[in-house]
Amino acid sequence: MKIRLFYPAFDPLYAASNDIDPKFRIQGMDLTLDTAILSGLVAENVALTDFDPETGALVAGPVIKPPARGNVRHKLALPRSDLITAPKTVTAIQILCFGTVMRTISLLESSRVLGRKIVWGFPGKQLFVVPRAGYQANAFYHRASHSVQFLLVPDEGPPSGGENGEQLGKFTALSPDIVAHETAHAVIDGIAPFLYEAATPQSLALHEAVADLTALFVSLRTNNFVTHILDKNNGALDEDAIGQIAEEIGSLSHPKSSSGTSKPHGLRNLSNRFALPDPETEAVPEGMLPMFSQEPHDLSEVLSGAMFRFLVQTFEAEQKRQTDRGVAAYSSSGYSLFRAVEMTTAIVYRALDYLPPGEISFADFARAMLAADKAFFPDSPAAASVRDRLVCELKRRNIKTGRQPKFQPDLSGEDLSLFAGEENDWRVYDFVNRYKGLFRIPDNTPFRVHPPMVAERSVAVDASTDEIEQSQSKTARHQRLEEGDQEADELPQSQIMRELILKVSWTKTETIKVYGRERRYRFMFGTTVSFDLDKKVVILQLTTNSDGRPETEDTASQSGQRQARALLINDWIDQDRLVDGTGDSSVSPTMQFRDGAYELQNMAQRLHVADGLDVEFPNWAKPEEEA
Repeated sequence: MKIRLFYPAFDPLYAASNDIDPKFRIQGMDLTLDTAILSGLVAENVALTDFDPETGALVAGPVIKPPARGNVRHKLALPRSDLITAPKTVTAIQILCFGTVMRTISLLESSRVLGRKIVWGFPGKQLFVVPRAGYQANAFYHRASHSVQFLLVPDEGPPSGGENGEQLGKFTALSPDIVAHETAHAVIDGIAPFLYEAATPQSLALHEAVADLTALFVSLRTNNFVTHILDKNNGALDEDAIGQIAEEIGSLSHPKSSSGTSKPHGLRNLSNRFALPDPETEAVPEGMLPMFSQEPHDLSEVLSGAMFRFLVQTFEAEQKRQTDRGVAAYSSSGYSLFRAVEMTTAIVYRALDYLPPGEISFADFARAMLAADKAFFPDSPAAASVRDRLVCELKRRNIKTGRQPKFQPDLSGEDLSLFAGEENDWRVYDFVNRYKGLFRIPDNTPFRVHPPMVAERSVAVDASTDEIEQSQSKTARHQRLEEGDQEADELPQSQIMRELILKVSWTKTETIKVYGRERRYRFMFGTTVSFDLDKKVVILQLTTNSDGRPETEDTASQSGQRQARALLINDWIDQDRLVDGTGDSSVSPTMQFRDGAYELQNMAQRLHVADGLDVEFPNWAKPEEEA
């Protein structure tokens, strides 16, 4: 099925502040799907579920029209012109929110990123999208209800009090950054579900950092937004403009300044200078700001800031490379940005695929990103310079990368294709048991083999100067802008690699003092090994088993991460954020006592169901006891 969908190209506050023409505020895109999207916006993997915030009644979704004669593309019954003139009607909010979710998923599933269909981190195939979930300056992903829920900040009157059918209030569902961010939480939970139960602050911060980066990636793959930014700056990037996350909702509070140089009007600013302080001296590299907080949202800015800086530097390097080839800086700006975003998105999301199960540090993720970069780009001087750039920026943030050990057993006699799609099959366990050294499984330790994953991924190659000039000229980009079309998701220059990813996990117990009493907690650790199915060689091996490794490698199970876990558990228990197993595990992190040790559940849920921003609501929207 081919269908045309729409989503917001700009944050509402940014669009209003910069006087963006209304017809450019809506981005069109064509999606080709294996299965149909039904009226009401119900797809195989995503379904709209809307409720009237005033009555709680279920509200029907938009109608989809079949293709006209001689055409193959389905359309929404509500035309784009109505979205432009009245973007806050109930139907428009539904369409634009759903469109952002689908755009985010399609970007991440492409062969240049994950190279496979996303599987959710909960039983079932559909993620429910709730665009008007209630009153709060907040939005969240909720695993237990299989949903992403977007709330609204009301004006003085009820939402239905607007003119011409438009709703009153500020809707998180109309912020492309917020919708992409929460969709990313759902995607991350499907790729790395073990992060949901993690207690290491950097594991939880990783969830937030990648979600913020996803909002950035979606913005920089939105043609109307990109054209505006590059036209406004003559082919250069405005780092403050692209680094701000969710300006409209962020403007309702007074967040701290991220960089010390930019206006802090977003929820967060990815253009920042935060770094991890040295564990012993608390020092940071010159020009950087220490991030002492272990609160996951704050801590996430170290990693998201590093990858933002890497993306900008990659754009500048690619633009210079094209300028050296004789392509004007403005003419190559769109292509250079596409390459930088494509590269960074692939490195970040393929690194998630490569993460070992269990407790994760930024250092573990850094090693996974470097492994993803090496797999994504063939060995060459240009690829080496990209890796050097990434390592340099991670080092500037005090994120260690360590060594990449080489393991290459003889697999010529193995039929790796037998393992594809087999879950808990005896052949997979037999293979892992025969190669226990490769998977770094401790002696005399029960282990679990996670479902194997197979992906077909693009390996990037260069485009010619003529192709860049033809596709990225000012005329070509403005023609797409006028038509409201999304730029092509794929460049033709690529090679496909078939990859098998196997993950193995086991548990260890750690003793943690809580209120002066020692308790035993059980945590997960593991190893990921990736194979080239056609060449029968190991692409990478990543592990959180630090046995026999020096403290300087800073793997997740080393002393610094153990101390951080202990502090977080004590803090959350003290704040009633972490409760015993009698609590409602669907909304709160819980501790379950099993086989002599506590196991933690739903730790990441606390990140998503936050308290919201400190916003004063009108009396009519408050609960009776507060009014």
